[in-house]
Amino acid sequence: ISVKMTATAQPPSKAQAVHISAPSATASTPVPSAPIDPQTQLEADKRAVYRHPLFPLLTLLFEKCEQATQGSE
Repeated sequence: ISVKMTATAQPPSKAQAVHISAPSATASTPVPSAPIDPQTQLEADKRAVYRHPLFPLLTLLFEKCEQATQGSE
C-alpha cells in the first residue's frame, strides 16, 4: 500500500516535470532563425531531456512500471 502511495505522490511531480520541460523546449526551438536539420533538433531535444534534474526520477518510475507489468503476467 505504501508503494502505491509513493507512486501516487510521484505523478504530480512528473506532470510538473513535463510542464517545465515543454516550455523550455518550446523556448529553445524558436531561438534559431535559420532552418535547423531535424536530426540536429532531435539531438538537442534529447540532450535537454536527459539533462533535466528530474530525469533520473522519471527513469526510476518507468523501471518500476515495467517491473510491475512484467510481474503480473
